[in-house]
Amino acid sequence: MGETIQDRLQLLLTLCRRQPHPESVPINKLTQIPGTPLENQPNISAWDILRLVAVTRIIMPHSMIRLSSGRIDLSYEQQALCFLAGANSIFSGEKLLTVPNPNLDKDEEMFQLLGLKKKKPLCEIKMSLEKRLLTRQMLGNLRQLKLFPSLIDFSSNDYLGLARSVNFVHKVQEECHSLTQLGSTGSRLLTGHSSYVQDLEQYIALQHGFKSGLLFNCGYMANVGLLSSVATHEDVIFFDAHIHASTRDGITLSRAQAFPFRHNDLEHLEKRLKNCTGKASRFLCIESLYSTDGSKAPLTDMAALSKKYDAKLIVDEAHAVGVMGPDGLGLVAEHALQHDTFAQIVTFGKALGVSGAIVLSSDLVRQALVNFATSFIYTTALPFPSLAAIKCSYLCFPFAKKERSYLHSLIRLMQQTLSQASNTHIQAIPVSGNLAVKALSQHLLEAGFDVRPLTSPTVKRGEEVLRICLHSFNTETELSRLLEKVQYAD
Repeated sequence: MGETIQDRLQLLLTLCRRQPHPESVPINKLTQIPGTPLENQPNISAWDILRLVAVTRIIMPHSMIRLSSGRIDLSYEQQALCFLAGANSIFSGEKLLTVPNPNLDKDEEMFQLLGLKKKKPLCEIKMSLEKRLLTRQMLGNLRQLKLFPSLIDFSSNDYLGLARSVNFVHKVQEECHSLTQLGSTGSRLLTGHSSYVQDLEQYIALQHGFKSGLLFNCGYMANVGLLSSVATHEDVIFFDAHIHASTRDGITLSRAQAFPFRHNDLEHLEKRLKNCTGKASRFLCIESLYSTDGSKAPLTDMAALSKKYDAKLIVDEAHAVGVMGPDGLGLVAEHALQHDTFAQIVTFGKALGVSGAIVLSSDLVRQALVNFATSFIYTTALPFPSLAAIKCSYLCFPFAKKERSYLHSLIRLMQQTLSQASNTHIQAIPVSGNLAVKALSQHLLEAGFDVRPLTSPTVKRGEEVLRICLHSFNTETELSRLLEKVQYAD
């Protein structure tokens, strides 16, 4: 970077005027090498280098600032000051750009002394990401955000149509008129707690037959927060092979020993439970209704096994609440298993038409979540309009008997048409292979239907499915037309 301080400052000004700023800005000390034009170059002090680093960080805050070739003339302390001033990368190796690096071994010593960890260069990271994305594209499972306007919805989780209900929107607006603020202003443990959210949690818990509840910003955060809080490395977790990714991540964070069992396979589960001894606590994680194939868990049998082997039952009711059970309160309520369930997770972004989630359990578990669930502790609480929407949903969906009844008539139509149809509002048509199931989805899209494929790695390779989600706003004619298209494609 230039031969004098003035040259360097001028170059920095030129670089900072570029939009966007350069990814990387190397700063060197211009070693005075005999026989080169720099042989008689005035020496630039370590303090000048330090000032250049600080100025570069200020005017190009997002660029990678790299200490380059002349840094071998700087002491460890001087290089450490450069990092404090804003440098966040160095050139290392046998050569520092064009200058030999006689201190390669000492670099390792300096990294350790300063607590620095070597990372891949940006170019290597970029190449690695591009390679991984290309591999995923070749396997047919590259995820992309797409817009699908004006299609008949057989894909969303808006099973009761609340998210698009004008009447429901008006109810939420009326509730919001009574609010005196919008944002929660902080986490629940700071300024984000209120009597409004506390009363709402207690109301929801009572509706479901539990003593306590704690709201989370989404279902993913609820599952991760619950499992990472109540289970430890001394415990063991048994989980259904079709369990959601959020539960798997929560299991990983808990550091508990974990054993999957075959989907809804009671015999395999009991074998797992029987063979595992000597652990402090046991947990059994299932979903009441699985979104990948529309199958229901044998809840009463699962509860009996959890009681027999002293395992705490955790049930995710994300896709059941709103549609299944008495007044849409879920399958735990349908089988009156609240006292046999350690914790129940209810999410609001599906049939309930809004957003957020709640963990229902005992007062003790609630207190543990408040103290140990980092996904609750370190996030801004839900804003008041979201809380108002959740409240309105609980005042509406239990009374959506007509919608639930009609939804079950669509399920019967599916069963009359397809031999492998489930008895729920989630239907899965097996189509092995990512490319094949995507092709069928595209065929239906061109016919005006929004039906999405479940591809690997979301599901196991070879077990890809076309998932059809039924809604109370779908007509029998639309469903019949869709099924004709599916059968014709087969």
